[in-house]
Amino acid sequence: MPALRSWLKRLDVKVLGLYEVAPDLEAGPGTAKLAAQIAHHFLHDV
Repeated sequence: MPALRSWLKRLDVKVLGLYEVAPDLEAGPGTAKLAAQIAHHFLHDV
């Protein structure tokens, strides 16, 4: 995920927060999947 790596470098991220939403409130069909991928990437590569 090149975008995530870029954000982590540019923003000096110390904490990554994730928000779980109800399916009816989800912005799109891939929002929860993207959040899970970002969390997985952050936890395993940092």
